[in-house]
Amino acid sequence: LETIHPHDLATGDAESRLLDVGDLVANALRMRPDRLIVGEIRLPKEAWLIPFCACPNDETSVRVARELREAGWPRALALDGGWDAWKKEGLPVVERR
Repeated sequence: LETIHPHDLATGDAESRLLDVGDLVANALRMRPDRLIVGEIRLPKEAWLIPFCACPNDETSVRVARELREAGWPRALALDGGWDAWKKEGLPVVERR
């Protein structure tokens, strides 16, 4: 299992932290996928880390989730459908003016 659907995040009981590669979602941890610096992630290893992107087939977020699991966060999963799926579920986004 490498992905999780946004609906499961919205209704789940588990605490999770979105890793936002595009500065699009409110209250997400902003990150650059080309410079994943594991030492900068100050979250417990048991945390659910959910990277997401707007790229086709969730390529970047799947890669980042895999790298996070290899670095010791076994609960890292990519957001299935990425940005488009997040918006479709009506979940909170950053308001642009």
